Amino acid sequence: MQDILGQYQHISENDDIFTFWEQELSMRTALRRRALTTAVMVDSTAQVDFLYRSLYYAGRKYDFFKILFSSLRFMPVLQWLVHAPAQVMDDFLSFLPWYILNSRVKPADLEFMARIYQEEHRPAFEAVINILDQDSCLHLTSRTANAELRRLLKARQATLQQMRMESYYGLEGPPRNNSFPTLYGDKVELIRGALEQLQHSSADNFSDPYQADRFLLQIEAAEMVFKCGLAEDSLAFLLDIYSDYQQKNRLVEIMSDHKIYKGLHQLLRAVIPVYSLVYDPLQAYACARHLYEQYFPLISPEAAPLQYLKLWEVITAGFRTDAPDNLLELLYTAKKAEQFRPAELPLLTEEDIGRGLSPQRLEELLGNGEEKLSALPHEAFVVLELIRLLHYKKRTTLHGKTASRLLGAYLLLWQWLPCRTFMHSDLLDQIAPLVDNNSRYQAQRIIDFMHTMTSGRLKSELATRPQLFRQKGENIRRGILAGRLMGAL
Repeated sequence: MQDILGQYQHISENDDIFTFWEQELSMRTALRRRALTTAVMVDSTAQVDFLYRSLYYAGRKYDFFKILFSSLRFMPVLQWLVHAPAQVMDDFLSFLPWYILNSRVKPADLEFMARIYQEEHRPAFEAVINILDQDSCLHLTSRTANAELRRLLKARQATLQQMRMESYYGLEGPPRNNSFPTLYGDKVELIRGALEQLQHSSADNFSDPYQADRFLLQIEAAEMVFKCGLAEDSLAFLLDIYSDYQQKNRLVEIMSDHKIYKGLHQLLRAVIPVYSLVYDPLQAYACARHLYEQYFPLISPEAAPLQYLKLWEVITAGFRTDAPDNLLELLYTAKKAEQFRPAELPLLTEEDIGRGLSPQRLEELLGNGEEKLSALPHEAFVVLELIRLLHYKKRTTLHGKTASRLLGAYLLLWQWLPCRTFMHSDLLDQIAPLVDNNSRYQAQRIIDFMHTMTSGRLKSELATRPQLFRQKGENIRRGILAGRLMGAL
């Protein structure tokens, strides 16, 4: 189209009016036959008039408006629109919301609105303003002195702020004084970060919502949700991403496809085992296998993380029996896990079973568990449980400092995801007598709250004394509430 516009500029200088009309008619026909496949721009009133006659009345209003939009930086084009018939202005303003939403228009590209605003077209302008984002509203507000336009822009900003507050569940605003520490940092800040990431991965921010970049961003958002301690929500989000990807994306590059698969694989190996431990602890291994086979059939589960769930089942059985063959089964299962991670320190050796853990081995094992807390929380938990079982079986002895570290690791897991798996009476009865610091008090308070804070009482306190859950130092009360709402307590 641009070449035809260039030719038109040449013939418009012809003094022969009849020749000019004949050539313009030919060019109008040629222009109407051309598809708008590349960016076209005009910078003169004559060119706009030519496009107007060629496209607007030929059923190609949107193509005309696309070219007009991209050319409004030029004053002659802007003046043409200001003095255009009222119907043309109305049609153009009706076109704008669709175009802005589908073309990811930059705020600076909308400056013309401050120059063409007319009170008689206020309803049409209001429809455009009501689809603008915060940045566009701020930019336009700084570019206009028109009181009515500024009022409309301010009203839109207020609406966006309210929508943001609602989508952030009241967490939007300045940082709070109360911290909520977890494995990955302050939980409130983590939730804010997850909500930001979810906003960035919204389909509204992509011209093609099924491109590889959006899937990768969504996986990052699912990881942030997991770091918030919302294992079930993260798993549901990953299932939605996986299903969407399988059904609607068939044209990604091989490299992008590999990145998406790797991202899903890496996150699922952490999310699925944690979900299984929390929501189906007695059959955690079978639950994890089922989730992979039923919902993620094309993702091959990593062997080692699932083997830790098998080890967990043997550990839980060990607390219920004094049979010596339990230790042999424990050794066998631990050895199998080690085969998948040959570079890691051994979980259990024949000497550990026969003579018991040496102080050095106990330190190594506990250090291994602490290192895994943020990378693979379920593996860290299984290592902690292995140490606790060996203490129960009198194959090691926990003293004050070591016991405090062990209980502290359990508390970190519970603060991250409040559930009975990570903190219960048996655990407290076994370890707490060996601990004389604040960890013992915290663990005891958690158990007391778990026994006394029933769902009915929580609902009553939320309704009558909501300030209790906002007070400083009430992280355990808030944790109990979160665990109940997640169905983990």
